[in-house]
Amino acid sequence: MANYEIKDGVGIIPDGETTVANLAFSRCEELTKVIIPEGVTTIGREAFKDCKNLISVEIPSSVTSIYALAFAGCRALKSITIPKKLSMIGLQAFDGCGALTSIVVEEGNFMYDSRNNCNAIIKSATNTLIRGCCNTTIPENIEEIDSYAFSGCTGLTTIAIPEGVKKIGKYAFFGCGELTNITIPKSVTEISKDGVFSHCKSLTSIVVEEGNSIYDSRENCNAIIKSGNTLVAGCSNSVIPNGVETLGYGAFSGCETLKSIVIPDSVTEIGAYAFEGCTALTEVVIHDSVEYIEEGAFSNSGLTSIEVPETVKNLNGVFCGCENLKTATVKGKLDDYRADCVFPFKDCPALETLTFLDCVRYIKEERCNGCKSLKNIFVPAKKGDYYKKRFVEELHPLIVELEVKKKK
Repeated sequence: MANYEIKDGVGIIPDGETTVANLAFSRCEELTKVIIPEGVTTIGREAFKDCKNLISVEIPSSVTSIYALAFAGCRALKSITIPKKLSMIGLQAFDGCGALTSIVVEEGNFMYDSRNNCNAIIKSATNTLIRGCCNTTIPENIEEIDSYAFSGCTGLTTIAIPEGVKKIGKYAFFGCGELTNITIPKSVTEISKDGVFSHCKSLTSIVVEEGNSIYDSRENCNAIIKSGNTLVAGCSNSVIPNGVETLGYGAFSGCETLKSIVIPDSVTEIGAYAFEGCTALTEVVIHDSVEYIEEGAFSNSGLTSIEVPETVKNLNGVFCGCENLKTATVKGKLDDYRADCVFPFKDCPALETLTFLDCVRYIKEERCNGCKSLKNIFVPAKKGDYYKKRFVEELHPLIVELEVKKKK
């Protein structure tokens, strides 16, 4: 591997090199500028990943390939110019470059363009926008917004999605923390189920234009609902309409200003990470209609208490990392606990009281790690002896009180 150097903040690549190696300058905080010499054809995977102080990079005309995550996390990088010979840009190559204000593709590139001075990289053959920035204007003839296209654009406050766009890929706007509103045109027929607007903490308005055949924002709900009654994405001002059956993956993830939400009794499934990171959400009522709560659904949220109905059969890491959670009751008999599952209340440091009405076998000593305030676990009296054998008092001292609980 080449011997790379940094002098006075400038990355030096030896003459004669044709490749900037994978991880070459990864996490070099002292790096502020890179001049890649002519003759280099390849910028490797994660070559400059997380160089958080990198402001400027000069990509020579000889470069033909930039691999995945090459500049991901370069949050101070202000501009990029794609040379005309470059024919391959890997996934998330510029993910998390929140300071980007200028993106230019040189004229004559046969794979990519930045038509109409749009400040974006567009894959020409498919009219797919693969990377944008806070100054991007999406051209009228774009058909797809690619996965991660605006991910980590922390300076993006507004974006107009034009009529003609058909598809929005996964995590397309993930972490756009200053984005305040979004309108989905009627041409859109596919929005990824994976966190398209997750961690858009300032998002307060979501509208789907009337006439869209797949999605709607019925009853001015400030959310995107897919036909079949799945809520795909919400925001701090959302109201979940009656009739919605599924809250999708990451639907409200990272909505830091969401203080309250009413989950109607039509909901049967709460998807993975649906309310993850909703730090202002202190209380939620889960109805008996809910059968599935997927992994991490309320993890790292602001809940202070929770009651899980007996209809729910699995709680894989659902409340993990809820720092303010003090009391929790699980009414049902959970399915057999797999070895790879995460204890539902792992790393809940304020948790004082746990009540399990019918699933004491679910509890093991080591799974209570991170519950340093845990004082009481209530279990049915008939299962008390079994419970006592599961815990090692010396490892995790607890006051165990047994209590008979009758199901209603």
